[in-house]
Amino acid sequence: MKSLMLVKNLKLQIMLILIVLFSAFNAIADNENIKFQRITLDQGLSQENILTAFQDSEGYMWFGTQEGLNRYDGYQFKVFTYSSRNKDSLSSDWVYSIIEPQKNVLWIGTRNGVNVFDKSSQTFKHYRYQAADKGSINSDTVRVLFNSSQNQIWIGTDNGLNIYNPATDDFTNVALSADETKRISVQSISEDQQGNLWVSALGLGVIKLDANSHQVLVDAAEMDLVTGGQTNQVKTIMVDSQHRLWLGSDKGATVITLPKEANDDYRVWLPEPLVDQKISHIYQDRNNKIWLATSDGLFRLESDSESFLHIKPEKQNPYSLSDSKLTYLFQDRGNVFWVGSIKGLNKWNTATSNFDHIREAVDKSKSLSGSYINTFFDGKENQIWIGSIGGLDLLNVETGIIQHLVADENDDNSLRSNTVMSLYSENGDELYIGYQDQGMSKLDTRTMTFAHYPADKNNPNALSAPGVTSIEPAGNNKLWITTFGGGLNLFDIKTQKFMRYLSDETDLQTLGSNKLLTVHKAKNGLLWIGTWGAGLNIFNPTTGTAMRIPNKVDCTL
Repeated sequence: MKSLMLVKNLKLQIMLILIVLFSAFNAIADNENIKFQRITLDQGLSQENILTAFQDSEGYMWFGTQEGLNRYDGYQFKVFTYSSRNKDSLSSDWVYSIIEPQKNVLWIGTRNGVNVFDKSSQTFKHYRYQAADKGSINSDTVRVLFNSSQNQIWIGTDNGLNIYNPATDDFTNVALSADETKRISVQSISEDQQGNLWVSALGLGVIKLDANSHQVLVDAAEMDLVTGGQTNQVKTIMVDSQHRLWLGSDKGATVITLPKEANDDYRVWLPEPLVDQKISHIYQDRNNKIWLATSDGLFRLESDSESFLHIKPEKQNPYSLSDSKLTYLFQDRGNVFWVGSIKGLNKWNTATSNFDHIREAVDKSKSLSGSYINTFFDGKENQIWIGSIGGLDLLNVETGIIQHLVADENDDNSLRSNTVMSLYSENGDELYIGYQDQGMSKLDTRTMTFAHYPADKNNPNALSAPGVTSIEPAGNNKLWITTFGGGLNLFDIKTQKFMRYLSDETDLQTLGSNKLLTVHKAKNGLLWIGTWGAGLNIFNPTTGTAMRIPNKVDCTL
């Protein structure tokens, strides 16, 4: 009967429907169920310290690490690294930033200059610092690349800010301070609704820049006055959809509501939950939620715009973050949310945020009887019946409490087997239960009493085989029952008798096999029956005949 179990597991695809129902008792803030899939060296990632993430126009995900550039197609990685023997290779294995200003051409900021990757030729063009060339970038350590709404390419380095000139294929150094001797390192760039750039630079502070004239509109000294502190240690910066400027440093976050009119004042908020948090990246997702990657896990601003959800790794939870020290955040076009850490990637599919997972657990009141689920059926009053290889469970969707029914050979008023394969109920009052090896039972859910229907191949009025794979209503107070080894049975609930329809090798109008796996009654009354090894059968209840559709059909003319 192992083959029966293997095929029945195919039905688990429909468990997605059941899982949606479980979201009602999800305890996570904002009713979201955040479960991460971890991606590490074992899946092909070149190195676990994630520095940046990006999705290109073809849908590939790209990740920058300290040991190469990783392209991910959802299944496997392709890694690009520096090679001294290949002049067209990546110039450095340290990848800080990735953008795609034009289709199929990636710009990559590294520890050794800018790399422009042509995906068609799979080669890298390099832009390096040249002391004698004023048109080169001003440093080889490229911390951030930014593609503005005007399709300008901005390059932040350990020596300031550059803008690319496509007409001349060179760069202009944009002064951020009147003191040209000051050594500044540009860490982050963001754009506001007016098209101005906000730039954070270690050694200088936060400034506002006119993207066209390159004039500093708000200097670092003014921003220090606004925030009431020094902004020269801000590592990440973001202007959100509400025109708020978010600043992140090793001392926490500062949120500044930017003035919309010339006479408006700045409004400053210092979120208390983020005080002294080391913030590495701030990101706004497609639902306009604000996320912060820190050295103490992931924070998200909640819908009240005051409190924060704090997500940390849990040692016993394989679906939690892989590490508390987070580095970078990104949401792709498929709404998958990526969280980079010093110990690999964490992937959360936000499309399943209303899904919860019910499994075997220490708390038996909220635990399934078995992990291998074969079937489920809707009960009464927000209840779900779940059949597994561990017994029969009744889930209360509202409370999450699970009642267990198990087999007891010494108690006739119990399951006959713990391996439940199929369930059916007409109105919730009577539940029919098909077993892998003990026939069928009927449970009166009002009195919780059982009636049993054991298999007896020698009795033409009894169930023909002990393995009941599916149960389908036949109408007129009857049920269609597929068995594994005993063909198709029609059960008359009123007379309590079974009628059999068996395979006959000499009659092609009978079922192709007695090993049946599933049955579905179509609107026209025909039964579609899946078999083990004999393909699909279409059974006509009126004539008692079947049409066989084999696994391989000769389509040649």
